[in-house]
Amino acid sequence: RTAAAPAEEAGAAADVAPASARDAPFSSLDGASVYDGVVVRWPRRGPCPGSGQALDALLLAEAGRRVHVEFLWDSSTAWVARDRVRLMEEAERGGVPEGCAAGEAVEALDPRDPASGWHAARVVEVRRGAQGVGPLALWFWVRYEGSGLHQWVGLEQLRRAHEGGTHGECAALLEMVRALRAQVNAQHP
Repeated sequence: RTAAAPAEEAGAAADVAPASARDAPFSSLDGASVYDGVVVRWPRRGPCPGSGQALDALLLAEAGRRVHVEFLWDSSTAWVARDRVRLMEEAERGGVPEGCAAGEAVEALDPRDPASGWHAARVVEVRRGAQGVGPLALWFWVRYEGSGLHQWVGLEQLRRAHEGGTHGECAALLEMVRALRAQVNAQHP
């Protein structure tokens, strides 16, 4: 995941995930690599063993039956049991906003340094996380043109190249995204 594959550089479109990917067990990390988008079933206290909220994260490392992840909503990290982690499914082409599909030129905000402004980037792939609905659940693996580095960004951190505003149908959608993120952060301080 540290360098784009040749097909990614050529702007190859993401395939639609088969139905079986949506039902993948949480221990399904076959073919996973560092920085892949994953969903973590976070343990919750309660009467149901194995229950928990599904949270979006990226894979940092694997060590036997444990996996080190970084949560995308707050950048915190944790070691979790491997059987609580699965790869994010590929986003269905029809569910990706226009201008944000794999291979598209975009501008992206660095979620860790939004004050640095918008940067020219290209969408490499789009994954569907477990948090949010519709386009709010999408995560975009982008490659920054200037540095060549890659990063996962949410919809609120993307806009079409040279658009000048934030992405999409916009102000109302952006407010919904921010409200949802604030709600998730409030539930998981």
